[in-house]
Amino acid sequence: MNPIINLISRILRLDRKDRVKTRFHNLLEEYVEQGFIATEEQRMVKAILKLNQKDVEEVMVPRTDMVSVPADMEVSGAVTLFPTTYV
Repeated sequence: MNPIINLISRILRLDRKDRVKTRFHNLLEEYVEQGFIATEEQRMVKAILKLNQKDVEEVMVPRTDMVSVPADMEVSGAVTLFPTTYV
């Protein structure tokens, strides 16, 4: 990395992880502005990156609240089941 950036980072007490995170978020913004990725894709990437800051309990769904279908069920069958299950 650039020695000047390293010096400034040390003065401002920015660790490498924070610099990488900031650069990544800046790249996401640039890609949205230039049309390389959609705003919705940017939102999804940011949400994925925030997962490491959450407790497992925050994202888990209790098994009793889950809806599942047999592994051999056709997609069309699952699609027709979905609206009746989540109404």
